[in-house]
Amino acid sequence: MITYTRWITRSPLLCLLAPGLGFGPVMVLGTLVALGAPINAAAVAMSVISLLLVSTLLLMNQIPDAEADRRGGRYHAVIVLGVYKAAWLAGAMLLASYGVLALALVSGWLPPATALGFITLPLALWITFKLPQVADDHHRLPPVLAMNVAGLLATLALLIIGLSM
Repeated sequence: MITYTRWITRSPLLCLLAPGLGFGPVMVLGTLVALGAPINAAAVAMSVISLLLVSTLLLMNQIPDAEADRRGGRYHAVIVLGVYKAAWLAGAMLLASYGVLALALVSGWLPPATALGFITLPLALWITFKLPQVADDHHRLPPVLAMNVAGLLATLALLIIGLSM
């Protein structure tokens, strides 16, 4: 809590990556370490995909709060870039998660069944192109943010199912 408030919320890069680092590498790889299991390429790939999806989620959710965050002393990517550029950054990060999945599949790091994660790619593409159009419209933005949450949860669930097969 101390590091989050004092340092992370005042650094755009740390504020962007901290949520994803916590849910990706720290949780995924930390669980393996705690269980005494080896860290392998599959675990690293899953942790990076989680990092990108969760950091994207938080970046998108900062868009409607940017002005209040600025007044509260936060300093994050949406404040630095503006809502339009931050929306495109979020889309790029979202699509990068599918790029990591593709790389992991082609490299043989993940089993073929994890390709189930691509089922949500059309939704990710829709979000990527819709978000910049509605980023500054507080009435049209919430449905896009909600679809991103649904997409994140569905993608992770499909990846887990693929790993379990």
